[in-house]
Amino acid sequence: MLQFLVESPYERKLYRVDGDDLTVGRARTADIPLLDEGVRKRHLRIHRDAEGLSFEVLPPAEARHNGRPSKGGRLVTGDRLELSLTAVTLQSILRTEAASEEAVGTETPIRDVPPAIGDISVALGPETGDAFLEGGLASVLEINKRLLREKKSDRLFALIMDAAIDLSGAERGFLIIARGEKLVAKAACNMEGGPVANPEVEVSRSIVKKAMETRRPVLSSDAGSDERWSGMESVAALDLRSVVCVPLLADDGVLGALYVDNRVTRGAFGDSHVRLLSAFADQAALAITASRLGERMRRREKELAKKNRQVEQLNSRLAVELEEAKESLGRRQTELEFRYDYGQIVGRSRGIRQVLATLDKVTDLNVPVFIEGESGTGKELVARALHFNGPRRDGPFVTENCSAIPDTLIEKVLFGHAKGAFTGADSDAPGLFEQAHGGTLFLDEVGDMSPEMQKKILRVLQEGEVRRVGGKRMRPVDARIVCATNRDVEALKEAGEFREDLFWRLVVVRIRVPPLRQRPEDIPLLVDHFLSEFTEEMGLPRKAVTGGVLDMLSRYAWPGNVRELGNEVRRAVALAGDRITEEVLSERIRTSPPAPAVDWTKERALKEVVEEVERAMIVRELDRTDGNKTKAAEALGLSRLGLRNKIER
Repeated sequence: MLQFLVESPYERKLYRVDGDDLTVGRARTADIPLLDEGVRKRHLRIHRDAEGLSFEVLPPAEARHNGRPSKGGRLVTGDRLELSLTAVTLQSILRTEAASEEAVGTETPIRDVPPAIGDISVALGPETGDAFLEGGLASVLEINKRLLREKKSDRLFALIMDAAIDLSGAERGFLIIARGEKLVAKAACNMEGGPVANPEVEVSRSIVKKAMETRRPVLSSDAGSDERWSGMESVAALDLRSVVCVPLLADDGVLGALYVDNRVTRGAFGDSHVRLLSAFADQAALAITASRLGERMRRREKELAKKNRQVEQLNSRLAVELEEAKESLGRRQTELEFRYDYGQIVGRSRGIRQVLATLDKVTDLNVPVFIEGESGTGKELVARALHFNGPRRDGPFVTENCSAIPDTLIEKVLFGHAKGAFTGADSDAPGLFEQAHGGTLFLDEVGDMSPEMQKKILRVLQEGEVRRVGGKRMRPVDARIVCATNRDVEALKEAGEFREDLFWRLVVVRIRVPPLRQRPEDIPLLVDHFLSEFTEEMGLPRKAVTGGVLDMLSRYAWPGNVRELGNEVRRAVALAGDRITEEVLSERIRTSPPAPAVDWTKERALKEVVEEVERAMIVRELDRTDGNKTKAAEALGLSRLGLRNKIER
């Protein structure tokens, strides 16, 4: 019989214990159980052999032997072992079994300190009587306080498992949670606090299912020979001895089970262990339910916070969209200020809007209109808009390209011919002036006409009548004359290549159609227009266009202007699959350098140049930010209102 004195701020006790292998630590099942929370559950082991006593400090624990750090050594009467705040002193080695039993567990209390988790206030080893149960239930109440304070489920499971092993003195323990038909080991450890490898295969599923299905505890003192489990492979394979399994019961069903075992000792657990673990399981089930509710509430809070952020983002986006809708409405209202529908003239650039504004002023007036612009800019569309929106819309619209007719034929084409005027003239034929009577005659490229032809046209405009080639009778004509050229007709006049008197007859109202390179912001609108037209024409489904394609098209200089762009889109529609990508564009477009933002060859006022530079930069940023005015304004160093004012101007 060995006698030890335990001294700490929490207790002062005298222990008499017997045995060749003794454990000292915070575990309730230790031979000398301590209340000091700084002590590990299995802190050190004391061994008796023929030579006397020795001790071993169990890693990673630390201890001092007679004031010096030590990992182990021999132990004689009077030796003092210091474990954290607790001192354990070997007082004597008793040679007789008649030692006074009253001395066993004699306490000299220092102050009333509640036991730590897992510490059962019983001074002796694992008893199975009322004293064991009473002390265990007291610890359950203390453990429950800690369980309810734990918020995270993984730490709660570990705490429950830790406490179950301490309460039962089991070799191993498992916390099993039901996930539908599946049983999952959420925590598993041994009496030393170490993990258990492959916990799902280390428990008997038959015993766990029995406890959960009957909602009652299962106790087996020797599972291997227990008839209830005969024939069950899991029990035989695990070579089980003592097992206790208690269900975790909640209001809405069975959560799982607490499973503890001892693979070495038969009869390690009794009814007191079952009653104690059942009481603890009820508290553990409440803690798990509370933890789940808490986690569910926290998830809901996070979801609500996320939804609130989404609502805020949506409100912010809606506010931006509302502002943009107001701006769009403002633009539409401005567009509605035009009296006529110019749907075939695609574009919203400043240059195009100036063209439409001029058209709106002169459409109803019977005045000659002279349209200037590079080849392919859409001069004929402007002429058609004049005709089909004006008072002559019900009359004919006749068009001719003067540069495409040889000088020997242009007179016959414009004025007609009489029967017999030349070989092959088998009948009278009216010219274009007569055909356009009551409507509009559009003469394109008038700058290429010969001086002689210019003279004859001047006479028609002055007299309002024509005489067919080879004919004798004058015929009255009433047609609105709209002319166009891609040349600088004023320079031709100054050079004597264009009659001055004809110039003043034709150039009454001048409309300049800007080249496409000066209005790149219209390119996406034109592409969309051509896509609709050509896919319908070819009987193909509508095709999407990548942002890279629009970037390349916007950078290209377009010497052929809108006509060239339309040709390129038609080609892309024919060659592309579901989406038009950069690969189907012509090589000249893919490899071309960016078009200059400003045409420096023209002599203009500084204000015009500055406005053109601003326009190019604004268009570039709006394209880069996919039309987001807030981001574009930030990149340009402007306020959103400032950017809007510049766009409107």
